[in-house]
Amino acid sequence: MLRKLSTHFRRQWVGCIALFVALGGSAYAVTSLPSNSVGTPQLKNSAVTSPKLKSGAVTATKIGNGAVGPLKLKNGAVTNPKLANGAVNGAKVADNSLTGADVNASTLGTVPSATNAGHALTADSATDAQTLDGLDSTAFPLMGSNSSSPVFLSEQLLRAEQAADLFLGPLTIRTLNTGTPANQFQVCASVGGATANYVAEVNGTRTSASTPSSSGPACDTAHTYSPGTGGNFEIFLKGVVAFGSPIGTTPNYIVIAIR
Repeated sequence: MLRKLSTHFRRQWVGCIALFVALGGSAYAVTSLPSNSVGTPQLKNSAVTSPKLKSGAVTATKIGNGAVGPLKLKNGAVTNPKLANGAVNGAKVADNSLTGADVNASTLGTVPSATNAGHALTADSATDAQTLDGLDSTAFPLMGSNSSSPVFLSEQLLRAEQAADLFLGPLTIRTLNTGTPANQFQVCASVGGATANYVAEVNGTRTSASTPSSSGPACDTAHTYSPGTGGNFEIFLKGVVAFGSPIGTTPNYIVIAIR
């Protein structure tokens, strides 16, 4: 066997040397490529796969404008920290894509007008309102159950020097003539019985309260109101609204009730 290999090598030594040089030269060429010698023309299409890229190698400057479209982004890839401040403006938001749940209500200013509002802290007027100081419409029927327009109920004088009950239909205003100023009053349900919700607005301060469930007049003794001299007040109780206006410079008031 060795004799046959020796004979073959002596006959083919020139070819063996050529083969050795050729193989050695190729290996040298592959391991000694000059820097920056492999450019775009030398890369086969799809030759650079994800495992071939070093972490952090692809920076923003390596990506052409418009190169990354919606189809290139994985679902959920763009999170809030990835967005620069001010990057999402009105032009970037599709029409009708935002709902009330997407808006921080505390960032909104005053609404100039609204055809319908579920809740309002203050309003000059309202075509439709669901609640008044937290009380729904059943607590304040429209000026009487069988009337389509306000009906005059009573007009009386609230005297600072006199403690008395002013009966205004289902509403009674009880003047106290005690303390300072003297024209303090309480709100009562004329008949009493079940609890009656009411709203009192005195000199711009609104209070929601209720009369007790006792025989009438059932007065809310937990709240005492005092409009002072030259003030004003309004009281809303089921079926009646009372308005108090001052008379001259005295603490006396004309009280008008409608329903």
